[in-house]
Amino acid sequence: MTCLLAFEHARTHPNLQLVIHDEPLAHLGQHSIKDQIEIMKRIQKLPHEPAQLIIAHHFIEELSDQIQGTTLINLN
Repeated sequence: MTCLLAFEHARTHPNLQLVIHDEPLAHLGQHSIKDQIEIMKRIQKLPHEPAQLIIAHHFIEELSDQIQGTTLINLN
């Protein structure tokens, strides 16, 4: 749900430059995880694509495999 709200906000606000996703896949089932990732991909396809900062401890491989242009920063 949070990614969908971010998408709608980014879609309707062309001056938006950054979307921050804090643990967007935490506590979700597999179907919901796929939905959230698809919405993040839709944000990337907007004509005025904002940068996306994804903060995650879970499902890191899924995110980096699915989201184009992902840079992984390990803080350990």
